[in-house]
Amino acid sequence: MSLDDRACTYIIWTVKLDLGVLTLVVIYGLVTVIHTKRIAPKT
Repeated sequence: MSLDDRACTYIIWTVKLDLGVLTLVVIYGLVTVIHTKRIAPKT
């Protein structure tokens, strides 16, 4: 593998990991907001 190939692979993996983390954060945030809205009116 050339340096360019390694760099491209590294960048692709980094982007994939970042997107995965962002997706989890967004889902977690939405779930938290939904739960907060459901609990808030009752209390």
